[in-house]
Parts: sequence; structure tokens; C-alpha cells
Amino acid sequence: MLLGNTPFVDVDKPNQAYASDMNIFELDHNLWNVLATLAYQDPELAKEQFNVSEKFIKFLRNVRTTHLKALSSGVLLSFKPNVTERVLLDKISKEYDSSHLSTMSVNSLASSYWLSVKQMTHKSIPFTSNAFDLSPEFLNKVNQATNGHMHHFALHCPARFALRSTEQTIMSIVNSISEDNPFATAPLLLKKIQQSMTN
Repeated sequence: MLLGNTPFVDVDKPNQAYASDMNIFELDHNLWNVLATLAYQDPELAKEQFNVSEKFIKFLRNVRTTHLKALSSGVLLSFKPNVTERVLLDKISKEYDSSHLSTMSVNSLASSYWLSVKQMTHKSIPFTSNAFDLSPEFLNKVNQATNGHMHHFALHCPARFALRSTEQTIMSIVNSISEDNPFATAPLLLKKIQQSMTN
């Protein structure tokens, strides 16, 4: 089992070692748990979703939970997409419409939000602090958390948001939008930014 700081040595590059990653381990462990649960609850779905045999499904029904953890790795995921590379490239290359977030459940939106915060902390904690109006102390903890931890956090932290500028400023911006004068909103947008930095 590859956990903690156990290195993985690439046979093509023997001088390069990769430290294990808790995000990979948690994802691997969760996938094993999902497969084992489906083996009990819905064997047909398990076979379909994970492309495994009936024999393997029967085998998994006798595997203890502690053994599933031993199957999990922090370096190499135990599963791969059962989709061709071409399909993956086609899907990822399609234009992405972020407006779908407005139809997400509150919990899904909260997860997306907190994972975005986490991703930004890797780039710059001071920038993230300003962008999200969160303290550097909190962001340091977010930066050290795994993705699984952030999903858990999102489920247990109230999904509540507040405007960083006044409602009146937002309404003024919307009311001043004009196709004839695209710069009409500029002073109000600056006001919004100023309010966001001071509130």
C-alpha cells in the first residue's frame, strides 16, 4: 500500500520519485467502497459502471472494509475511465457553460465553491484572500485540506452567501447597462470593487 510519504519510482525515470497524495488515496478508497457497496446492493449496476465480472462481484461481497483500504493507493488510482481517449478529448474540448451552476443543488454549489477556493490557494493565498474575502489563516488550512475534506466541509458548513457590495450598487449597475454607451457602468463597477474590498 502506497501511503504517506512512500515514494513511487517511475521505471522510465528512475531518478524521479513521486510522493503519495491523500487526494488520490481518498478517491481510490471511495471508489473501492462504492464498488463494494454496489456489489451488495445492485450487482448489475456494479458490473455496468465498473466493467467487472460476476465472479469478481461475488468475490467483493466477501471482502472486508479494512481490505478495501489496503487496495487503495495514494500514488496510482486503481480505476481508469472506461471511455476512449477520443471521447474524453471530445467532451473536454466542448465549450463549457458555467451557467449550469445555477441549477445545482445548494450542496453541489457549495462543494464547487469551496473546491474553487482550494484551487486558488495553490496559486496565491493573498490573492485568494482578496478574491473570496477570506482570511489567510483559514486559507492556509484550506490549502492543506484534501478534496474529500473540502467536500465534507461543504456538506457541513452552511451554504450561505452575502453580497460584498450594496444591493443598490448592483441595481445601479444593471440599470446603467446601455448598448449605446458601453462605458456607462465603469464608475459603478469601480464602486462595486471598492465596496467589495472594504466591506
